[in-house]
Amino acid sequence: MDYISFNLESFKNYRDFPMIIEYGFHNTDMFLHDHSNFYELTIILSGSATHIVNNERYTIHKGDVFVVGRDIVHGFENPSNFKLCNIMYKPEILLNTTHDIQESAGFHSLFVLEPYLSKNSHFTSHLQLPIPIFEVTNGLISMLVQEYNSENIGRTTMLQALFWNLVVLLARAYQVEEHHKDSFLNIAVPLAYINQNYRETITVTELASMAHMSERNFTRVFHKAYGMSPSNYIIQLRIQHAYELLQNTEFSILEVAYMCGFRDSSYFTRQFKQASGFTPREYRSRLEEFRTTKKQS
Repeated sequence: MDYISFNLESFKNYRDFPMIIEYGFHNTDMFLHDHSNFYELTIILSGSATHIVNNERYTIHKGDVFVVGRDIVHGFENPSNFKLCNIMYKPEILLNTTHDIQESAGFHSLFVLEPYLSKNSHFTSHLQLPIPIFEVTNGLISMLVQEYNSENIGRTTMLQALFWNLVVLLARAYQVEEHHKDSFLNIAVPLAYINQNYRETITVTELASMAHMSERNFTRVFHKAYGMSPSNYIIQLRIQHAYELLQNTEFSILEVAYMCGFRDSSYFTRQFKQASGFTPREYRSRLEEFRTTKKQS
């Protein structure tokens, strides 16, 4: 199969904002291509087409929303009045955050698990926007594209706000409970649970049960989709919370450890140093030195 490979840096308008936002109008077939280092959020704004994904064909219509991940060969054919919006971004923008939308199963289903499944199984787009939500989405996209193509003061800040508004809207619209119990998408349910309860004791057994999967299969799929084990994912969330507490509060190291879900302060110190290169005490000390120097300058 012949296709063209793109990376995000190859786009000439990849400027100070770390993504590409553009409308697409297709009157003819679009060639097969893949994305070597980025994901592509696609919202179908009008018409229909046949979506080719890894040699399989699916009909897509106005209101369909899907995310195509890395190294997935896809294209369009037989377009009819076909208009879409593409938002191309590196997935770390969404995953390396502490936004509370990560407590939503819809977020993990749409932005992480569907791209994983498209690469490793069959392409399935489960989000079809109802008309009222589609109209709001279309308005947000119009504002995004207009701001993206502007030179306005505060452009980057406005784009970030509009983009996260869109992410939240789409995540809320995604109805995870409609999927079959044997679907890999059901690991979105324990993912949301983890993000809500990572300060508590959580076992792989209970997470696998929520996903209606065996522990072995759950751990395997989780690792492939998120690049780490469930246990390491929980630790990462706890460490991110520890950063915030160490930066913005005067709680003791022991208190921070317990507030982040670590029941052993020595274990917390080891994990924090492994993640940051510093012990919690060293991190806070260097932070204070930086703040003092900044005040004096």
